[in-house]
Amino acid sequence: MHKTREGFRNNVTVRKNMHMLEGDLKNLSGSNDPVFLCFGCDPYPTGYDSTPTRTVLEQMKKYDVPVRILTKSIDCIRDFDLLAKMRSEFGMTLTFRDETLSKEWEPNAASPTQRIDRLSIAKSRGIKTWASIEPVIIRSETIAIVRASLPFVDSYKIGKLNHANPPEKIDWVSFREEIIEIMKENNKNYYIKKDLAEII
Repeated sequence: MHKTREGFRNNVTVRKNMHMLEGDLKNLSGSNDPVFLCFGCDPYPTGYDSTPTRTVLEQMKKYDVPVRILTKSIDCIRDFDLLAKMRSEFGMTLTFRDETLSKEWEPNAASPTQRIDRLSIAKSRGIKTWASIEPVIIRSETIAIVRASLPFVDSYKIGKLNHANPPEKIDWVSFREEIIEIMKENNKNYYIKKDLAEII
């Protein structure tokens, strides 16, 4: 996004085109393609008012537009009542099992334990759950967080670390084989992203 970390984190605002939302959702009414909230940001930004996210979800429910959520925040639980009544998929980004490493790499995110807890609660309320396992930074940590989340996650999307070298060298082919085996052993739906799928 061509921004500094500070510029990105310190400029959390509601988009100016929110007034266009209802018209857009009317056009999408009944669609089977979920609207993604969101990949390049978080619909529940830490330290900011996220009530506009609930407003969006209420409108999506009204017009029967499915939603796919991805977050690292525990505040998401506030909207589980809505998600349970609409076509929804609730996802968490999972990167580390170790709380200290998570805090170091993801300073404004909920802890791994808290994220798994939210996935557990969502699943117990009948909400479809998924996890974004991206980026894979430390192989052993990825495997550990996947295994810890298996009871609460319906499907996984897995992608490698790009644009930087991992702190420990990763044999990506071997990792891919291991993660696929875990998915198959546990009857999980999964998607290996192109950058990882094409490594030979």
